[in-house]
Amino acid sequence: MNMRFSQLTGIEMGIGIGAGRLQKRWDGKGYPQGLLGDEIPILSRIVAVADSFDAMTNDRVYRQAMDVEAAIEEIKNNSGTQFDPQIVDIFSDIIYTYLSGESETAIP
Repeated sequence: MNMRFSQLTGIEMGIGIGAGRLQKRWDGKGYPQGLLGDEIPILSRIVAVADSFDAMTNDRVYRQAMDVEAAIEEIKNNSGTQFDPQIVDIFSDIIYTYLSGESETAIP
């Protein structure tokens, strides 16, 4: 489907804007727009953590997947520099809730 950006509305526009800022680091060292901290759209901050977790916990051609605990520790190690500390805290709480079996929904 060929769609111009100006035709996007609602969540699609939010995703489009957020996706354009995925390479942003919490500490402002990323690119492309020189944003820092809370200037980075919330969607971009959430996706940055989730995407990194996904990349670390899945096999790649060049390496095997990390276990979930190691991936969470790596994300925590980069909290405040690469990732929004509040998003890291919430994300890790959610993952640990799933791992503990306290949630009705399991991680696939």
